Amino acid sequence: MPLQANEDEAASAIKGQEDMEGVVKAEEPTGAGTKPTAELNVSPLPRPSTSRRARGRTADKTTPYPAPTADVKEEPPTKKPPKKKANPYGLTPGVSPYPDWPHPTTQECQEVHDLLSSIHGKVTPPKSIPPPSETVAGCGEVPCVLDAVIRTYLSSATSGANSSRAFQGLIDEYGKQTSGVGKGSVNWDAVRRSPVDRVFNAIKSGGLAAMKSKNIKKILDMVYEENQARRAAFLAASEQNDKNNDRLLPAGTSAEGPSGRAAELARADANILSLDHLHALPDASVFSTLLSYPGIGVKTTSCVLMFCLRRPSFAVDTHVFRLCKWLGWVPGTADRDKTFMHCEVRVPDRL
Repeated sequence: MPLQANEDEAASAIKGQEDMEGVVKAEEPTGAGTKPTAELNVSPLPRPSTSRRARGRTADKTTPYPAPTADVKEEPPTKKPPKKKANPYGLTPGVSPYPDWPHPTTQECQEVHDLLSSIHGKVTPPKSIPPPSETVAGCGEVPCVLDAVIRTYLSSATSGANSSRAFQGLIDEYGKQTSGVGKGSVNWDAVRRSPVDRVFNAIKSGGLAAMKSKNIKKILDMVYEENQARRAAFLAASEQNDKNNDRLLPAGTSAEGPSGRAAELARADANILSLDHLHALPDASVFSTLLSYPGIGVKTTSCVLMFCLRRPSFAVDTHVFRLCKWLGWVPGTADRDKTFMHCEVRVPDRL
């Protein structure tokens, strides 16, 4: 029998053995509760001759295995992304999840406020928000709302020093915005247009960079689409001659006024990403908007509401949560988000 035929038969036999081994592996139990199957003892089949003489006579022969074609591409999965929940955190604005829990009382809140003031000094809100820092990420105390969101997100689940290093990495990599409310901070549109691995390298010193770089890119893409959608709505409304064109305008337009609308259009035309229109929305709308972004939770949204939008809010981080439980302000079974909702109702806004 010709040598090539022997090789073809041996190759077919080996391929059959590999297929059988695959079947055996597929039938092996994969966890507790699965019914074990009997093992199959498959003895190896003889390999084709690999002598020097055989190799010398077949060195110039074409391989019996088909070569893969370069133009074949694997189809991407068609799995549909999960739908977002309208209220993923179950927030109940203005309503406590523990309506029968009597703490904290106004007096208890005042006592804690006075004690902290005696140690740290009296704290009053600044008359104006300071310009953005180039070296400190912070927790939202900047004029630009989008800047506040990303800075606060960088500070989550890490130390202030780490988040500031990550923010400095973005400044060094992408430069600063040269105009508008966010002047002096990161050029967020440059971040949006760059590949995610470049964002990762810029913030990797801050911790959780793999997750945060992906989420920052997604947030910026979403903000860009929203800005362009609002721009299109403004232009569509301006082309209408009827008196009811306000129904075509996006949320918050009436509170912005003509000057705010013009500023929005100018930013969108210049691809300056912005969430400054949130100033014109009520607290509940601000929460629903920010919580729709990946990685942005209740604490980050509360910080942006308090430090950037300058509205009363009881932000609950890990330390505040621990102290609220220790003081008995919430039941022992409360989690962080329910603690926020309860104290948001019970703690007076003036404190």
